[in-house]
Amino acid sequence: MESGQYEKAVSMFETILNQGIFHEDLYYNLGNSYFRLGSYGHSIWAYEKAMELNPLDADAKFNLSLANTHVKDRIFVPETLFLLKWYRFFKSSLTFSQFLSISALFILLASIYYLVINVFRINFNWLPLQVFLFSGFILHGVLLDKYWDISEQNEGIITAFEVTAFSGPFVRSDAVLFKIHEGIKVSIDHDQGDWVEISLLDGKKGWIKLNQLRLL
Repeated sequence: MESGQYEKAVSMFETILNQGIFHEDLYYNLGNSYFRLGSYGHSIWAYEKAMELNPLDADAKFNLSLANTHVKDRIFVPETLFLLKWYRFFKSSLTFSQFLSISALFILLASIYYLVINVFRINFNWLPLQVFLFSGFILHGVLLDKYWDISEQNEGIITAFEVTAFSGPFVRSDAVLFKIHEGIKVSIDHDQGDWVEISLLDGKKGWIKLNQLRLL
């Protein structure tokens, strides 16, 4: 395909998204089209959205890692504790609805087990019931955490080629804090008009224009 065809594909996919139609394949193909055009910030955003809908999508995961190799900035962060790293991996491994289904299944199994014990007067063993209930409650905790992430919508991907971060929601040469480039994932702390305050993984904070990123 020539660049003009990829531009048409991007326009078509974006139009579909604007109509409120969302699907992992739609985001995946949008990411591929942006990638071919060299718009790595937009392609990373699209792959991230595809992974939100299906964290097990191996193609989207591979293409996301490939797109990330084109990100200019390398942000170094302190080593994360193993348990925290494992929890984040676990939380991102399934979608909200998948966690909901599995946790509901554990609670259902606990209820059925307890009912069978009482109806058939079988010798009661606490261990299976405790395992079912404990697993269900743990997964419900993860559910709440994922719901918080979704409802807050507090992350975004830089899509402008180069972005200057300022110490406040204004443009002044003496207020420049740092510069970043497309593809970087940022946390959004506050918003004011068409400005947002962002945080980087290394702790840096600054204000940028809202139209320089896309919300996840």
